[in-house]
Amino acid sequence: MGTLAPGDVVRNVRLHTQAVTDNRAFVGRVIERGETRDYGWGVTGAFSMALHVTRAYFACRGDEVGSHTEGERLLLKYTDIKAAVAPFKALKQLSETARYYNQPMSEKVLKDSLAMAERIDRIIGQQTRQRCPGAFDSP
Repeated sequence: MGTLAPGDVVRNVRLHTQAVTDNRAFVGRVIERGETRDYGWGVTGAFSMALHVTRAYFACRGDEVGSHTEGERLLLKYTDIKAAVAPFKALKQLSETARYYNQPMSEKVLKDSLAMAERIDRIIGQQTRQRCPGAFDSP
């Protein structure tokens, strides 16, 4: 884990915010196509969305995260986002189950995963927008 230079904070928040948008769109396409074999990747996309929500928040605070372990430590450190810890862990577990064990996922699990990622975005994204409003202005 490192510390971002002040000039890199806004750029990193924007990069992670774009990744949130991209992953949200990907999950939407998986749902729209309705191909059950892709639902596991959709769940992983929902987790990636949540991961980038957290990384944008950490970047806003000046933290540069180098691993999932570091990110999870920071997630537990900041009390203003603790409501996101349980859904983040649940989503991570679903993603790992889909990726590592190739367990089929249902449409309901996929939609629930997206709902968890959206909840995490509401909790943490709001904090990021309050702390770093300049990162959300047009460049």
